[in-house]
Amino acid sequence: MQSASNAAIIQMQDLLNVETRMNEPGT
Repeated sequence: MQSASNAAIIQMQDLLNVETRMNEPGT
């Protein structure tokens, strides 16, 4: 159970990281 929740948290963080990267003007 914990491993599954950890994986979900990691996926959420990855999605947020991708959004922040796309928001930054061409780096």
